[in-house]
Amino acid sequence: MRAALLVVLASAAAFAHAWAAPAAERLSGFVSAWSQQCPDSCSPPQAAGGSEPASAALALPSAPGQAAAARVEEDFAYPGGERLHARIDFYFVCPKSAPAGADCPARYVQAQVLLTGDARAFCAASLNPKDAFPFPVLMCAGEDLKRSGARLGVSLSRRALSDASAARP
Repeated sequence: MRAALLVVLASAAAFAHAWAAPAAERLSGFVSAWSQQCPDSCSPPQAAGGSEPASAALALPSAPGQAAAARVEEDFAYPGGERLHARIDFYFVCPKSAPAGADCPARYVQAQVLLTGDARAFCAASLNPKDAFPFPVLMCAGEDLKRSGARLGVSLSRRALSDASAARP
């Protein structure tokens, strides 16, 4: 009976380990380009330049001071001839101040967007994992260097920008 109990406990432990938290979390969403006219006051952003699917995997940091990183890059061409390059870096962080333990409950995701080309900007957000997965929602824009009073930007979203605007009543 004791041997059977040990086999059941060992099997249960193996099963629990197999179904434990995944070794990596998957980011999956869209990077979409838009423009905004701001001659005196700003109009709502308008989709321009397309939406590109984006995905990345972030390993789970489990000890204080650990971090995992992933990068997504997209290039956009706007109808007016402007070009924009978006480099998005994702960091999954277990802060140094987190209590040592198996799960690192204080994990967070930082999303950093660097825009270069006909607009330049740096934008970032630190998000709890529930807000970051399946994909963070964030906007980043810079002044259009070719057109005064305009902005070029990108949105990180869970749906393509054109799909999101079509869903409005």
